Amino acid sequence: MKFHLFHELMREASDLSIKFILPDGRAIPTQFHITDIGVISRNLIDCGGVTRHEQAVHFQLWLGDDLDHKLTSSRVLKIIEQSQSVLNSGESESVVIIEYQVEVGEMSLFALFEIIDYKKTGTQLVFYLDSVKTNCLAADRARQTSSSCCNATSLDTGKQTCCATSKDTNGCC
Repeated sequence: MKFHLFHELMREASDLSIKFILPDGRAIPTQFHITDIGVISRNLIDCGGVTRHEQAVHFQLWLGDDLDHKLTSSRVLKIIEQSQSVLNSGESESVVIIEYQVEVGEMSLFALFEIIDYKKTGTQLVFYLDSVKTNCLAADRARQTSSSCCNATSLDTGKQTCCATSKDTNGCC
């Protein structure tokens, strides 16, 4: 979900409660806090040698001990408005990323999620999350341009790979 849509939903929702649904169907407990909002910018080069710039609006959610804490859309809107000093008009097309701590076995890890859908009910604004996935950016580019970038075979394993050790004629990997 783009930030401009998330922001618009908070403006339109009046005073609805906010709910986030994790990819496994569990809800983030409703007493979550938004501890910070910011812009994450990444300048990077992919394995195919292409430089990229990515930007996202990042919300960190945290669970406190105060079980009576419940954020509403109007409160989230106020938090967004308070963060205008770090957000600017360029962020409106940025993707919203939700950071939340999850338990994996014996470990606590923070995970990044993107909003893939939402619905409004009579009392709630519900956001459905999916995990942010890693991917070979050069492979994505190859699929978009129909090139054969990632059809090389690894000299180590003999399997097809995006970043094989052989030089690709398309300048990829």
